[in-house]
Amino acid sequence: MREGLEKRQGGLWVGGTLLVREGGVSFEPNLLNRAVQDGELAIELRWSDVIGVHVRPGFVTNIIELSHTDGTQAFRCFGARHVALEIDRAWKAATA
Repeated sequence: MREGLEKRQGGLWVGGTLLVREGGVSFEPNLLNRAVQDGELAIELRWSDVIGVHVRPGFVTNIIELSHTDGTQAFRCFGARHVALEIDRAWKAATA
């Protein structure tokens, strides 16, 4: 069942907290997702690995896509355009 959901939704969507930090972007899954999901769900992307920041439309909320040296990581959130702008500013400031 999980595989079908992931395929239909474009991956596993995990609730948690996205943080823009001095050194990059990190994601920490919430307690519920850590309890019911297997494997490592936390993500840490350094600014030096980021290639681009884009927003794409989604159902109910838009999706932030961070392109990086190992692929693309997507984050769904309310206010995605504003969050993506903050990520973009921090990334450009850190890599200038």
